[in-house]
Amino acid sequence: MKSSTILNHIPVIVITAKTTSEDMLTGLKCGADVYIRKPFQPEELLIRISNLLEFIKVMKVKYMKAVLEEGSKEPMDANMIFLHNVTNLIFKKISNPNLGPQQIADSLNISPSQLNRKVNAISGFSSSAYILHVKIDYSKKLLAKRDKNIGEVAEACGFLDVAYFSRIFKKITGVTPTAYRNLPQ
Repeated sequence: MKSSTILNHIPVIVITAKTTSEDMLTGLKCGADVYIRKPFQPEELLIRISNLLEFIKVMKVKYMKAVLEEGSKEPMDANMIFLHNVTNLIFKKISNPNLGPQQIADSLNISPSQLNRKVNAISGFSSSAYILHVKIDYSKKLLAKRDKNIGEVAEACGFLDVAYFSRIFKKITGVTPTAYRNLPQ
């Protein structure tokens, strides 16, 4: 399961009656994130689940930061490579106003629902929201250059309606495109 790029983001907890160190090592080598021997304390399971969920949150932030930063030297695991590929596809088609999960999924030869599950598990965003975040991140770079007006930036990022672009930009960044442009860089 951990070798599949479609499934490797799913945490695996093994609860087993096999108690030898050899059995535990075999389970961990096969991809288990946590190996719990019976009998076990229910509180231990809850703590391990909580720790896994916290780790996943930290990794989501790390992946988003590393993938969106140009020239990042972060070592890439399978999840980061997948998200990097999705991001590259978005950048290649960023000016397409019809760009959506279907086009990205088709390019990756997976279903839109698989794309959504995987992107959500890695980044914390639905695939549609992730596309918008990448577009807005790119628009911030264009706005910082100051050589295009807001309408041209919106168009370059695949937004046909400047008002919609401004609404989405403000929703994601907390400021309007004009206010962002006026911030000290």
